[in-house]
Amino acid sequence: KLAHVSHSNSALHLVFEPVHKGLAFEAGQFAFISFQQSGLREPHPFTIANAPSDNGHLCFLIRESGDYTKQLGKAVTVGMLADIYAPYGTFKRRKNAKREIWIGAGVGISPFMSWLEDNTIGHFDQATLVYCFNPTRALPSAEHMQAMTVQSGAHFVANASGEKALADTLHQAAHTTNPQDIHISFCGPKSLLQRVEELMKQNGIPIKNIHY
Repeated sequence: KLAHVSHSNSALHLVFEPVHKGLAFEAGQFAFISFQQSGLREPHPFTIANAPSDNGHLCFLIRESGDYTKQLGKAVTVGMLADIYAPYGTFKRRKNAKREIWIGAGVGISPFMSWLEDNTIGHFDQATLVYCFNPTRALPSAEHMQAMTVQSGAHFVANASGEKALADTLHQAAHTTNPQDIHISFCGPKSLLQRVEELMKQNGIPIKNIHY
């Protein structure tokens, strides 16, 4: 059952609570949501934006970019029921990496929000989160992501526009850690992925070390 809804800059933040028993999942996985309402019954996949918790809540960040998500943004209300099918996917942290760089763009920040809440692996001091966002429509805000990151013990880099902060982060990492030991986890648009791979090549980071 939908317990919380917030709208911000053409995006939705949804929080579901279990009606009976919560779903078992791992940080970084995704789910298919089918709302029990006409026009919204077709299951659609969304990344879970929180780690498993005792209350069984599931959080999602959804950009209102297509016909379905725009319709969802207009119709969604607290109390709506939905069938949620999960877990799916194997987007996991590289637990043996000496240095991790997480790159999340827009709502692609979702899996990293779940990673930040998950203490299964720990070693957050070896991780740097680069949040690529549009300042005019960021959800969550850079301030919120910075607070989450600092609380976990990881490092935070805000890349509000362009790519300078992102490029500087990869450059600095490659000069303080053996590039062979740097692993990059990515969630975002294909155009940015291609640019990240170019930056990896420039800094001697093996392409096999990117995960998405």
